[in-house]
Amino acid sequence: MSFLSKNSAEEELANKLIKDHDAFLNEFLDNQSIKDLKESLIIIAKRSGTNEARSYMDYVLNRMSYVKNKDLEYKLEAALADKIGHFYVPEGISKSDKLNNRFEAAQNMKLDVLIEQNDRIITLLEELLHRNRY
Repeated sequence: MSFLSKNSAEEELANKLIKDHDAFLNEFLDNQSIKDLKESLIIIAKRSGTNEARSYMDYVLNRMSYVKNKDLEYKLEAALADKIGHFYVPEGISKSDKLNNRFEAAQNMKLDVLIEQNDRIITLLEELLHRNRY
C-alpha cells in the first residue's frame, strides 16, 4: 500500500496503466470494460507480478492497435460479404438471420483465402521435397 493512498501498489499500477492509455482505451471500450480491464490488471499483478500486468496491458493495446489498423480492411471485407451475402439470404428472413448470413459469407471468404494459401504452401513443400530427393 502506498503511503498517502488507500490503494495497493497493484491498484495504483492498474490506475496508472489505464490513465496512460485512457484516450485510446475509450475508442474501443465502454466504462464497464475499462473497469473489467483494471480488475484483470490488479489480479494479474497480485498473482504474477507487476511486469506480467504491464505485459498484459501491452498485449491488450497491441490487439486494439491491430484492429484499428485493420479497420479499412474489415470494412472492405464487410462490403464484400454483403455482396456475397445475397447468395445466402433468401427473401423475408429476420435481421438476425441476415447478420448471421453476412458473418457466414465473411468467414467463407476468409476460408477460401486460407485454402489457397495452404495449397500454395503444400505445392512449395512438395517442390522442396522433390529437389532434396534428387
